[in-house]
Parts: sequence; structure tokens; C-alpha cells
Amino acid sequence: MSRGRAIALRFVAVALVVVVAFWASLRAFTEYKAHRAKSLLAEASRIQIGDTESSVLALIGRYGGFKWTPEPEPLPPRDQWIDKDEYDYQYEYRNDLQSDYKYELGISPFGTTVAAPKDRWTETLRSVRESVPVRLRPLLGLRDWGTEVEVSIRRGHVQSVAAMTLVEGRSQWLGHRWELAERMPRSHMPSRAYAIGAANLTMAEGAG
Repeated sequence: MSRGRAIALRFVAVALVVVVAFWASLRAFTEYKAHRAKSLLAEASRIQIGDTESSVLALIGRYGGFKWTPEPEPLPPRDQWIDKDEYDYQYEYRNDLQSDYKYELGISPFGTTVAAPKDRWTETLRSVRESVPVRLRPLLGLRDWGTEVEVSIRRGHVQSVAAMTLVEGRSQWLGHRWELAERMPRSHMPSRAYAIGAANLTMAEGAG
């Protein structure tokens, strides 16, 4: 075997080792993120309406959550509403429906689906993912997903807690969302243990 051929084979072998090591690291990283997402959802499900803000701060810190204040949305005049009953409901319970501020927590291996904290490794993976054709991403373990939890605070207590998970499918995104709140967001929604609905989300790459 010639020296040049031996060097070429050695180079190919090293390249294969690097690729396999990177892929194994990627799989381990995404599995770690998935485990954290499951733990986050489990902990969020144990939060109760009326819990003190201080009781959820440890969870916020453990998952790198951040605090933000939503802009209050003033109600348009009543005569502009087609559904007057909805206006009356929104007006009567506006203090119960608006929060003072919220905590948002997100986990995503590539940081593209939710407001997850970004680090150098996540940014690198995101760049790698975006360079791979869409049809090849599932085969390489680059299918995106994200989990997000939102805790609303009013007057020092938990007003509502909501969680959402989005998963990139073959042709569309799949998702699930639940919310526990003091009051239904709309007047026509009866108070019950659960409500089921459907929605279409337009994602960054055009898929719904």
C-alpha cells in the first residue's frame, strides 16, 4: 500500500470517528433535554392556583426561566363588540384575567421552537441542523421539538400555569397545550375539568 493511500485511509477513519462521536454526543444531548422537559412538565403539573410566588421560584431558577411583564390590552368600547356578553365578561373579570407579570421557561435541543435559553452548544447544533436538508433531519436525529411552561403571577400568587409541547412531524407540527387558571378566558367556555380544541400554527419554515 502506498504512503499516500495509507494517509487517505487514515484520514477517512479519523473523519468517521469524529462523525460518530458527534452523532453520539448529539443523541446524548437531545436525550438529556428530553429528560429535563419531562421533569419540567411533571413539576409544572403540581403547581396549584393560589400558590405563593416564592414557592415557584426554585423551579424557575432550576430551568432557567425569565420574568416578563405583558402589555395590558385595553378593551375597545362596548358598542364595538358584536358579542356584548363577551364584553361584559371581559370587563367584569379583567383584573382576574390580566396578570402582573409572568415567568416563562423553555426547553428545546435546537432553540428554535420556544423561548429556550441559548448557549454556544445549542447555537452550534442549530447551525448544523439548518444546514441539513429537511428530509434528512429525522434520520440524523435532528427533528426539532420544544416544551414551554408559563406561570402567571398576580398579587404575589399564581394566577395561572400553562404548558405546551411542539414536535416536528414528517409533514406538519404536532402539539399539545394545557392551562390551569382561575377563570375561563372566554365567557362561552363552561367551567369544567378540561377542554379540547384544535389550532393551526405557522412555523418559521412555512410548515403548519
